[in-house]
Amino acid sequence: MATTTNFGWETPDDTDLVKDGALAMRTLGNSIDTSFVDLKGGTTGQVLSKASNTDLDYTWVSPTTGDITGVTAGTGLSGGGTSGDVTVSLSSPVAATLGGTAQTTYATGDLLYASASNTLAKRTIGTTGQVLTVSGGVPTWATASSGALTLIAQGTFDNPNVSVSNCFSTTYENYLILINCGINNATARQTFFRFLDSSGAEYSSDYFASVFGYRTSGSTLQQTQSNAAAQISFPTMAQGTAQNSYFEINVQRRASTNGAYASLTGTLFTTPDSAQGSYTIGGSYENSNTVYGFKFYNGTFNVAGAYRVYGYQKS
Repeated sequence: MATTTNFGWETPDDTDLVKDGALAMRTLGNSIDTSFVDLKGGTTGQVLSKASNTDLDYTWVSPTTGDITGVTAGTGLSGGGTSGDVTVSLSSPVAATLGGTAQTTYATGDLLYASASNTLAKRTIGTTGQVLTVSGGVPTWATASSGALTLIAQGTFDNPNVSVSNCFSTTYENYLILINCGINNATARQTFFRFLDSSGAEYSSDYFASVFGYRTSGSTLQQTQSNAAAQISFPTMAQGTAQNSYFEINVQRRASTNGAYASLTGTLFTTPDSAQGSYTIGGSYENSNTVYGFKFYNGTFNVAGAYRVYGYQKS
């Protein structure tokens, strides 16, 4: 007896007698009826689903349907719809919201942060070389420090009066000043130091200082002291502008609010005439004024050289 290829249902052979045709058709019909029995039944709205991996093994099930009837574009979005394919896109700009506060305008490099509880703020981009740090509990941009000392100001000079204004600020509390120079006169070679206010004007009183050192010419031990003077006086400097006098000056506590008045300590190495001198310098400006810069001068003859001002890292 022949069978079908896919399901193996019986069919008449070509040599079967005509009288056997009714039996063959009945057999084939019963096979089909049995195979598709799972197609019976079901109710309105149900769908036919596979019950197992077996051929023709089906079951009627109710389909799982969603309850979304439309898509509405909210704040910062566009598009939406209630039928067919729905597309939702971001609006420009997108409103960033936190606790009822929002930021809707942005520039390249802006950063979002919470400036307080449930308060959204933005920080505009910093400048080249700055780093993101924390100040007052919020992120801020600041100049990166390369180490314990940061170069603040530098320059050259050839003048009787050398003023470096506004090199001191709240960024640092202590400073280092380096000066190398010479003076262009053989008889008036002493130099002086004063602090400046925020406008560049000099503080011309209330200085206290002492200088102690040794000069090789005649093995001379030198020491000077001044009280309530108009400036701090430095020893005899190198003759000529070969820049062979070297100052290293530390300025501490530039503001009286830090618990003390501005003070100054340092060293000086110089070669006046054919001698050499090495000195230790200590002094202070004992007034409640905050100092913002300094003046280094002779007042009559040119002092020529170069200076650098560094800030000491606070922590």
